[in-house]
Amino acid sequence: MLNVYTQPEYRRLGLAEQLVRCAIDFARENAFPMIVLHATSQGRPLYTKLGFRPGTDEMILHLS
Repeated sequence: MLNVYTQPEYRRLGLAEQLVRCAIDFARENAFPMIVLHATSQGRPLYTKLGFRPGTDEMILHLS
C-alpha cells in the first residue's frame, strides 16, 4: 500500500480508516497473502488499530 494521505481539514473523520479497510477487504477477496507498507509516525496508530504489526522498517498485515 502506498501514499494514503488525508488533507488536514479532513483528518479525524474516519476517511483514511474507511479507505484502508476497503483496501484490506479487496486484498482478502483477491487472496493476497499480506499487505506491506511503510508507516509514518502519524499513520502508525491507524495501521496498528487495523491489525498491522511492525516488521522491519515496514508494517505488515498477514491476511491468511
